[in-house]
This record gives sequence, C-alpha cells and structure tokens, in this order.
Amino acid sequence: MIDLEGKTRRLNATHLLPFYGLSTDLGPILGWNLAVTRNTLPVMPVTMETSQPGIFAIGDVASYPGKLKLILQGFSEGAMAAHAIILLFILRQRCILSIRPVKACLNRGDDATSGGR
Repeated sequence: MIDLEGKTRRLNATHLLPFYGLSTDLGPILGWNLAVTRNTLPVMPVTMETSQPGIFAIGDVASYPGKLKLILQGFSEGAMAAHAIILLFILRQRCILSIRPVKACLNRGDDATSGGR
C-alpha cells in the first residue's frame, strides 16, 4: 500500500474490501431555499429537478423513491438532468419527459414559464 505521504507499506491481509468514505454535506446549498429531506434534496426522478424550478441535483445529494446510491445511478441521473436542462433552457420548453418522442413534447407549445408539470 502507498500512503498519502507516498511511503510504501506492506499489509498482511486475506481480503481487501475497498470503500469510499463519502458523506453528503449540503453546505451552502442549505441557504438556497430548497426542500431538504434527511440531508438530501428530493427531486423529480425523471428530470432531477429540485423543489426550485431550474435547479437540478444528481448523485448522492439527490433523493427520490427507489433511489439506489450507486455510481452508475449518478451517471444515469446526470444524463436525465442534462436532457431536462436542454429542454428547459436551450429550447425554452418545459415538459414531463416520457416514453413519447422528444419532438412530440417540443411541439406541444407549452410556455416555459407555465410550469408544464
């Protein structure tokens, strides 16, 4: 093993169980007037939008029913949030993402300020 100071140490072990010691710390986000539940930000599962329209959260800081705290889940959440952000900000549309094609959602004619949820 190489420690944080760059020194090599030998450890006798029969198993190696690596874990990341990460903790969710909202820090200054707590002052953003967002809903907080058990030190996480509840989000809409399909868009990853928080309680404040236009603010999105992914990864361990985001929570929703059925959430799995896996790194791959965070990557998936990032893709879903990016999709919703593109619709919201670039295309000036807000709609609930579903199985239907994005084009159908974009052609609905919803005003971006109407909420469209």
